Amino acid sequence: EGYRRVRSSSISDDSTSQGPFVFTSEWMAYLVALIFTAVIMNDAMYVLAFPQTNLVALHVFVIYISLKRFGSRVALVTALPISAMAFYIMAHQDLDLPTIESGLYYDETNPFISEVIRGWPVDKRTYENGTPWMLTGDTRTGLPFMVNKVPQQKFIRRWVPLPEE
Repeated sequence: EGYRRVRSSSISDDSTSQGPFVFTSEWMAYLVALIFTAVIMNDAMYVLAFPQTNLVALHVFVIYISLKRFGSRVALVTALPISAMAFYIMAHQDLDLPTIESGLYYDETNPFISEVIRGWPVDKRTYENGTPWMLTGDTRTGLPFMVNKVPQQKFIRRWVPLPEE
């Protein structure tokens, strides 16, 4: 009792029969993700750290997820203009990507520096791909200090009298 029986013929799985679109927080999250991925596809900091093809794949993945979640009409109406602008910028940009190989560069004619380099093990001064999840130098140097516990430091303030000039 209290339950109403619904005939299976009254349930529609057709995405075109949905009513008018309602702006939800889910759609806003999709829009933010779409804009974010469009920006990082063209941002030099991200392109230097990750291959641009991976960033484009991330953008396409966001569109794919929205197609599954919101249907083709909503996903394409939002994705087409944003993606078109992002790909236009990508086609006409000059990222000024470095063309030199990574490594240690020094003046080999300087005997002191050459001696230091010879005594410095290669595995201690080179690395592959570093920390791609920390994109900037600020996070590479600051983040370890924020996440690692440091014992409480005891500071003593001393006042030293100086002669007046």
